[in-house]
Amino acid sequence: MGRLPALHHLRICRRDFHDFLSFFRDRSEFEVAGFAATQIPFIENRVFPKELTGPFYDADIPIYSADQLATLITRLRIDLVFLAHSDLAHEDVMHTASLVQARGAGFALLGPRLT
Repeated sequence: MGRLPALHHLRICRRDFHDFLSFFRDRSEFEVAGFAATQIPFIENRVFPKELTGPFYDADIPIYSADQLATLITRLRIDLVFLAHSDLAHEDVMHTASLVQARGAGFALLGPRLT
């Protein structure tokens, strides 16, 4: 089995890139295709640098606006979306989960023991 394409959906805030560095960086079974982020103006013009990505990445990881999440799932052929928000209401989390699954991807949250 190859690497599962994953999109890491986060809010640049308390959890920022911590989940990627502590869970995804050294796991060959996941390929984080991008980050869909909020809260920083012009975030879509930035990247997560290759120097920090670890042994399974040959390039920077793009950062997209979270407004593009539904389109990104289709365009990047994402299988799983991991939500890394720490300050969302239940209704917002479930709305995101519904949007993700309606596009055909799985939805997950990483628990504190994994990060």
